[in-house]
Amino acid sequence: MPPCLIGMEACVGAHHLSRKLASLGHDVRLMPAKYVRPYPTRAALGDALRRLRVAAVQLTGASDHGGTEVIYLRDPDGNCVELYWDRPEKEWPRNPDGSLHIVNKPLNIESLAAEGSSAFPGQQG
Repeated sequence: MPPCLIGMEACVGAHHLSRKLASLGHDVRLMPAKYVRPYPTRAALGDALRRLRVAAVQLTGASDHGGTEVIYLRDPDGNCVELYWDRPEKEWPRNPDGSLHIVNKPLNIESLAAEGSSAFPGQQG
């Protein structure tokens, strides 16, 4: 991956990870948690996905991490952007010891796009 600007929530472990990323040549910026917010529902993320499609914005990826569903794209300056929503904590996958079980599965984009309202300003059809 070529060096890029990475914005991260300043939370437990972020300082360690940011130093590792910076050692790889990335420009890492830590942000207070009040500026980092997931979409409140899967439907809201689905609405955002449909707006991106109408605007012909190309996705660079989409993942289901078990507790979080994420879509990835680049902004006009080429910076990576991550849009996500968190499942309710009671639905997060757990290991036998109770710790969080992180997965990296493909996200069903069509299922996500079908969530939420069927119309929004600027939508075709």
